Formats: sequence, structure tokens, C-alpha cells
Amino acid sequence: MSEEVLLNQEEVNEVVKKRLDREKRKYREEVEALKARIAELEGEGNPEEEETPEEEPEASDEQTEDKNDEQAEYKAKYLNALKQAKLLDAGFSFDQISKYEQYVTGESSEEIERQALELSQEVQSHNTSGKGYADPGATEKKGVWNPFQ
Repeated sequence: MSEEVLLNQEEVNEVVKKRLDREKRKYREEVEALKARIAELEGEGNPEEEETPEEEPEASDEQTEDKNDEQAEYKAKYLNALKQAKLLDAGFSFDQISKYEQYVTGESSEEIERQALELSQEVQSHNTSGKGYADPGATEKKGVWNPFQ
């Protein structure tokens, strides 16, 4: 039979912190890999030697189009991973990322970081405003409808 392992709050916090660090590191590694792939594709898109006109122009157009499509796909993946990493840095949980990443629309790292921080502040201001519920312990109950009065 297996014994139950009881952890105190500090140990649980440490386990959760390590897990979050691993996830953040994974997102950052994914961002870096995608960034490297985009740079590689951009390098392929600008060859130093131009093709001779005797070669098949249709094939080169198709190849260029395929490279552009692949580059656009990697750029989209990169921006998505960057949004997730910046939202994590801004204090969002993993569950919240899927909900809020659609509101971050920047095309550069600086824009995405700025939008993630603004979104974080906006969400926090709405969560702490107290407008969504009535405090049952409040002594003065302004604006709260009571059907028994």
C-alpha cells in the first residue's frame, strides 16, 4: 500500500512555483525557436545570387510562394507564443491566457508586452471594483436591492 504524502503550504507553493517556471521556460524556448525559424526563412527569401532567366519562372514563383506561406505560418505561431509568454509575465494564469490572448493584437514584442500589461491592469481593476456583487458585511448598503424591505 502507498502512504499518503502530506505537504505543508510552503512545500505546495514551491512545487507550484517550479511547475510555473517550467511552463514559462517552455513558452520562452518555443518563442526563441520560432524566432530563429523566421530569421532562417527570411534569409532564404533574400538570396544573394539571382536566378538566371533561363530557369523555370513558374517553379521559382511557386517556391517563393511556399516559402512566404511557411514564413507567415511561423510568424503567426511566434506571435501567438509571444502573446502567451507576455500574458504569463503580466500575471495571468494558464486558464486565463486562452480567454484573454485574443485581446492582444500587437505585431511586435514591445506592442504585445504593452498590451498585455494594459489588459492585466484592466482585468484587475474590474475584479477589485466590487461592482459585481454586494458585500454582505457592509454596514452601509447603498444601491443594493433588498426585497424584504
